[in-house]
Amino acid sequence: MDCMKAIGVPFGIMEQSFLENLERKVMDFDKELKKIWLALDDRVKRTDALEKQREELRDSVAYLKSQSMRNNLGLN
Repeated sequence: MDCMKAIGVPFGIMEQSFLENLERKVMDFDKELKKIWLALDDRVKRTDALEKQREELRDSVAYLKSQSMRNNLGLN
C-alpha cells in the first residue's frame, strides 16, 4: 500500500478498476455459461427426438414380427 502511495496511485482507483474488471469477467462468464446451457438444451432436444424415433421403430418392428408370426400360424 505504501508503494502505491509512493508511485501516486490511489488505492480507491485500483480497487474500482479491480471491481470493474471482476464484474466484466463475471458478465463474460455468465454469457458463456448461457451459451453452454443453450447448446446443451439443444442437444437434449435432438437426443430426445432420436430416442422417440428409435422407440417408434422398435414398436414397428415388434408389430411386424407379431403380424408375421400370426400369418405363419394361420398358414400351417
